[in-house]
Amino acid sequence: MRCAMLLGLLCWLGCGGGGGSTAVCDRLGSAATHLKDVLAKCPGSGDAAITTFNASVCSMNLSKCSGSEQATLDLLAQCDQQIAACGSAADRQTAQAAVEACAARVNGLSQDCLRAISG
Repeated sequence: MRCAMLLGLLCWLGCGGGGGSTAVCDRLGSAATHLKDVLAKCPGSGDAAITTFNASVCSMNLSKCSGSEQATLDLLAQCDQQIAACGSAADRQTAQAAVEACAARVNGLSQDCLRAISG
């Protein structure tokens, strides 16, 4: 369940906008899809806690995230893209640990940024 909640975190971190932020947001969207696929392949997991990527929410609010916070979001997306799909219960534990390590990156984001991109 904790894995699903952490994956859900990324899914609502979707954003959009102009310039460089579009690339960050595209990567967040791709990472959200990737993580949902990873979770779906983990034995004993479900994706009920995964929310749908919402590009329009962050598109309207991304300006509340500083440049360094947007860079952190980009690193989060890149980290999550590296998580391998599950094939066994052991893989599930490895994937969960990797998701948690990636999700720790958002600890430095301001509450304004987190609220803005979460809808």
